[in-house]
Amino acid sequence: MQVFLYGSAILEAVKGIISKSDVCDLAVAYWGKGAAKRMQIFAKKRKVRVICDPWSGACNKDELRELRMKLGDDLRHLRGLHSKVYLTRASAVVGSANASTRGFVHNHEAAVRVDDAAEIARIEQWFKSKWEDAKPLTLELIDQAPDPSDFNSEDAPAPGVAEGVFDMMTQDPSWIHSKGVKVLVYASSASDAAVIEHVEEVAKTKYTEAERKAYEAEKLLPFFEVHPDWKISPTDRYICFAYDHTTKKLEWDGIWSFKEKTGRKTDNDGTEVYLLTHHSDIGKRPFTDEDRQRLKEMIENFLKDPSITEDKFGHYIEQNFAALCSDPRCEDPWLSKLDEAARMRILRFARIIGKPIKKIMVGNQGTGATPNFRFVFRGSGNQPADFSGLRYDQETWRFSKLPGGIKIDEHLVRLYRTWPRQ
Repeated sequence: MQVFLYGSAILEAVKGIISKSDVCDLAVAYWGKGAAKRMQIFAKKRKVRVICDPWSGACNKDELRELRMKLGDDLRHLRGLHSKVYLTRASAVVGSANASTRGFVHNHEAAVRVDDAAEIARIEQWFKSKWEDAKPLTLELIDQAPDPSDFNSEDAPAPGVAEGVFDMMTQDPSWIHSKGVKVLVYASSASDAAVIEHVEEVAKTKYTEAERKAYEAEKLLPFFEVHPDWKISPTDRYICFAYDHTTKKLEWDGIWSFKEKTGRKTDNDGTEVYLLTHHSDIGKRPFTDEDRQRLKEMIENFLKDPSITEDKFGHYIEQNFAALCSDPRCEDPWLSKLDEAARMRILRFARIIGKPIKKIMVGNQGTGATPNFRFVFRGSGNQPADFSGLRYDQETWRFSKLPGGIKIDEHLVRLYRTWPRQ
């Protein structure tokens, strides 16, 4: 029998199958603080074996040390492990949830409980093969592992990493896909005076006095004029910019969602006016000034494509946020030459280096297979560091510094997409 699980039911199922068994095999990539206690693994005497990936930068080292003290060599590590398999002799839970607060509480996870004997036998064979590939995780190796990204905390980002939207996308590329976010770039133009007057009158009954004053102070107009043919997404959030094609000037215009499900008719060809609600976050992550500047630069690159023109709604861009960010037109054209494996090596190194990175610059010389690159760190006291694309250690996933550094800054272009191509 198989049972679909989601939300808190995943942890309850894991605890349930473990409590009924004297044997427990866990091939779970990432472990957060208190995970073993949360699952009640050691609530009674049982045979426990654990495989994890401490090299991911997503395991809490204190938790791994506690596991090592209890399990000895029955705690093993396997680089690149990404599974979440909780296995006993009679049942298994297989899904997306890591052994962490995020996995069990905060994230939108799903799993399947398996009780069929034939399927359990197949899972046991799979676990056996991974166990044979894995090596004992000693205290010395735990100390050598990258600093944890603290996936166990209350939806906190990695230490030293800002809490912005792009940082979260780098940490978890799939995170943004469930958020319902679009980027809207429209022509800079003044709204009809009669429409503005109408909105200001309606706003008196739809917004609090504090909201109205805040919008006035920021010179924000909380409404969209919606043409009958414009297919809006009432539940989405829109990240908005106004664009002047003549001056090529792009201006931030806020993050908005529809305050109401139905609009109000105007005299302009059936156009309706929808009141909006202003936001400063995406999925409870603040959209920081750094996020705003980064997206602005990406859109400016995108708009250099001569095929991008104003449509009948006055829009230059109306696109899913994740899709836009993955579009190669948002980066310097040279980066289309950058080998995807080289990009991933640089990004993996960025995640384990242990310092907060503000931006990544790549040298635009050569074939794009082994480019030199620069990390620009956050904080006034941190100097940029240049690394050699040729000096890469596959065992540790680390690059060596480039002797003498990158001499010509003009040979550097910014790496905007800091997550794998979907």
